[in-house]
Amino acid sequence: MNREPTALLFARDLDSGGTGHWFVDLANRLETVRPIPVVARSPDGTMDRLAESRLAEGRALQVLPGPSVAGPSILRWLNAPVGLALRTRALGELAGRTDADVVLSLGHRSHVIALLARLRMRTRIPVVLFAGETLSQHLKLEHGPVSRAFYEWFAYRFFRQAELVIAASRGVAGDLEERFAIPGDRIAVVPPPIDVERIRRAAAAVPERWPELPPGAPVIVGVGRLTRARGFDVLVRALSRLGAHVNAHVVLVGDGPEAARLEALAKARGVDDRLHLVGFSANPWSYMARGDMLAIPSRTEGMPAVVREA
Repeated sequence: MNREPTALLFARDLDSGGTGHWFVDLANRLETVRPIPVVARSPDGTMDRLAESRLAEGRALQVLPGPSVAGPSILRWLNAPVGLALRTRALGELAGRTDADVVLSLGHRSHVIALLARLRMRTRIPVVLFAGETLSQHLKLEHGPVSRAFYEWFAYRFFRQAELVIAASRGVAGDLEERFAIPGDRIAVVPPPIDVERIRRAAAAVPERWPELPPGAPVIVGVGRLTRARGFDVLVRALSRLGAHVNAHVVLVGDGPEAARLEALAKARGVDDRLHLVGFSANPWSYMARGDMLAIPSRTEGMPAVVREA
């Protein structure tokens, strides 16, 4: 009797928008292999829990042991080496217990654990990395000097040891090849898949918090985590340059650390009455369906899932 191949699908967490959705869709739809979804920290955020709830029966989420990443920054720094060691060991042991044939890692933080775990395995199974963002720009915008230097060094030194790196776009692939010396024959450009039928059904629903807008006003919708890398500050500046005669309104669907800064920027630019932050939504597609335009000012994403979902 032939053994069913097993794949560990590994992510740091599911609190990352499109990547979290893709992680769940992949776990649910793989049929020729047995997928085991694994995360490095417990689902404690809204998006984490939403993504976990969508996992199909028999796709139980495995959580690697390790210290919490919450708390003061000094505590997180002290816990980081301990957490890395514990999770690296746990992922290697899980691969052995499940007789895994491959590890698919999503996100640069996960790649560190996956590649180090491979070094500990008695039988070094293939590791495949998925890169959804332009890594050099993401590290520049989202990491401090020490953290950025570590990930740049690790990517340059170890990413090439993966059997394959899947890039979401040619731009992402070019960045990996040019900045991190990953051979071109180790990189495959494959945009993340989307569940078209599920999105169509969701888009027909009424948005939970659609703002009151002037009749006939053009609506620009933005969807995603409110971080500097997503570039929504660029959208606010662009809104201020349109002029009052256009009377366009921007509806941003998502939450994140840049929310207050975006509101302050809109007020300083005189467009705070035309910027509407509706917060996180489990159904962003219902907002996209009601807008006149979808804006994607991201500074780092190679092929945002929202582009293909639109």
